[in-house]
Amino acid sequence: MKNILFLWDRLNSLGGVETFLISLSKNLNREKYNIYLGVFENGYVAKYFEEIGVNVLKIERKNKFDFKTLIELSKIIDNYHIDIIHTHGHFGGISGRIIGKLKKKKVISTYHSPLNYDPHPDLTKKLTKLTLPLADYITFVSKSVSDTFNLKSKKQLVIYNGIDLEEIRKNAGNTEKTRKELKIKESDVFLLNIGRLTNSKGQEYLIKSIKILIKDFPNVKLKIFGEGELREKYENLIKELNLESYIEILKPRKDIYKAINACDIFVFPSLYEGFSMVLLEVGAIGKPVVAADVPGVNEIIKDEETGILVESENEYALAKGIKKIIKNKNLQRLLANNLNQLVERKFNIDNMIKNYEKLYENQKEEV
Repeated sequence: MKNILFLWDRLNSLGGVETFLISLSKNLNREKYNIYLGVFENGYVAKYFEEIGVNVLKIERKNKFDFKTLIELSKIIDNYHIDIIHTHGHFGGISGRIIGKLKKKKVISTYHSPLNYDPHPDLTKKLTKLTLPLADYITFVSKSVSDTFNLKSKKQLVIYNGIDLEEIRKNAGNTEKTRKELKIKESDVFLLNIGRLTNSKGQEYLIKSIKILIKDFPNVKLKIFGEGELREKYENLIKELNLESYIEILKPRKDIYKAINACDIFVFPSLYEGFSMVLLEVGAIGKPVVAADVPGVNEIIKDEETGILVESENEYALAKGIKKIIKNKNLQRLLANNLNQLVERKFNIDNMIKNYEKLYENQKEEV
């Protein structure tokens, strides 16, 4: 039995990294691996890990560059007899690689977002690049993320995220029941967006696009599931545009697959992505997608093949893309079916788990 310590920054929101870590934890061979999750900021998402038998460990620190963090990590490694440190993101990555080298532990560092779009300060990025050689393996969730790091290392590789198709479909619920719960009529065109309420997720352009759409499609209804620092700003924008009867912002829900299954079109206006787990989930359930044409997204969505791609940061382009798909039911079915097949073939959970277990067992050449 090997003890693995996942390191991540926070558990105060259920985003792509948290979803990835839950999925990885649930599907690794628990007869071979015992999993611990170390975080610097705890939050409500911790309960999701505890429900699946992952021990969540709070790592104390005064600030992001508190070197006492290394002492805390050293104690955790000794107390829990950690064999492998698997880091995610910058701060966990920097401290994890340093202490891993000092304690002679295997370190795998996974990056989920592009370095050049990252909001972290330059010092953090420099420390990231400086300490990356300390890792035994460096993995990226997409080619676009890998390209932004511009590494020339034999230790790096891309491992695409995967999802548990069976689990998602099993929990997709009843469409009619969910629409009724969300106050969506049968005649409404139900648009859905899921994501943190931040600039990078582009919901401002989505909200503005609804003002354009309702001129031709007054039966459009948009539900946005998410929390974040821009919630108040977006709610005020909805009021300013007199869209209260068309748009509703709702808190994240654990049974989000039900909302995906109930929607007509999933809209994804992100300004940048490392790799989107939610697009895979939408594909697993079989819904058409309109998305901004940005790296990370366009590795999954191919225009008029697995979805509709539009110019990012442009509400008019977004509205045009949504109109196109509303008007053409055959196109909706074709895009949804193609995305579903792609997810089944390329982004299933078995592939992802197999590749990470190979790294844990020193078999990078086979990944």
